[in-house]
Amino acid sequence: MDEIAPLLALARETLRAHVKRRDQERRSRLIQEWKIEGVYPYPEEPAEPAQAVEREMFDEVATRISRRLPGVTQSKKTTLRLLREIISRDPSGLYPVLDELF
Repeated sequence: MDEIAPLLALARETLRAHVKRRDQERRSRLIQEWKIEGVYPYPEEPAEPAQAVEREMFDEVATRISRRLPGVTQSKKTTLRLLREIISRDPSGLYPVLDELF
């Protein structure tokens, strides 16, 4: 068993890297679709590091809940805009709001 441990560790790390890369690809595609659809609430690139952190948090949360977003474009746009406002003003209030919304 000791001989196989390094091989198992390598396999696990390779699988983790693959899953992480696929998740990043999915997230990028989804954000691009939102931009094309006109529902993504960030029209320009972040100018400051704090804005970049806020956007990363938004992208993470929004893509994770994407399956629960409304299908209607205007409703989706409104929901994403509200999510942006919560994250920018009071990130600690995010989870209670998500519980209520979804």
